[in-house]
Amino acid sequence: MFKKAIATTLVAIMLTTGCADNKNLPVGTNGSSVEVRSYGIIDKEDEKQECVNYSLAWGNIVWSSLLVYTVAAPIYFVGFSLYEPDSVDQECLANKE
Repeated sequence: MFKKAIATTLVAIMLTTGCADNKNLPVGTNGSSVEVRSYGIIDKEDEKQECVNYSLAWGNIVWSSLLVYTVAAPIYFVGFSLYEPDSVDQECLANKE
């Protein structure tokens, strides 16, 4: 019974933490809101957007280190979801226009 409770708790924690979130930020033309996606090492060239400040998704680093033996989890967390959009760099946006 105790092991089942621990397993259920771990699954609940895994489902609610980690994974960088996408955000709607005003980086489109005329300040329109655009969904900015998280990116990692593998898809940096495709997903990273100019004039957006990104922050490190610490939950993904923790999970990739805890699940290092699964191989697939660290590849996903570090490769595709390491940085999450945080805010818009207004100075960059003004210079872009």
